[in-house]
Amino acid sequence: MDVVLGANGHVGTAVAQALLARGRAVTVALHSPAQAPAWEQRGAAVAIVDVCNTPALTALLGQASRAFVLNPPAPPPHWIRTRWNAPAPTPLWRPCKR
Repeated sequence: MDVVLGANGHVGTAVAQALLARGRAVTVALHSPAQAPAWEQRGAAVAIVDVCNTPALTALLGQASRAFVLNPPAPPPHWIRTRWNAPAPTPLWRPCKR
């Protein structure tokens, strides 16, 4: 089984759909159950998991033969923002609480 994290993003969606089109067994890891029905209709299994929940994520990935994980893009370095007088970026994700 292949696990795709970020399946609702641009790249993750393309990866999951390509794997499904090739007949692979795909589980999409979602943080919200609202998107689950659309993925189930496409033929994917769905796992609702918070990526900050290490035990849950470990259990899911432990069942996989392959996993697709794409790290979100990092904000530009401070010196780039300063040079072009750009505002600090708005985070697209929330940090995991330690």
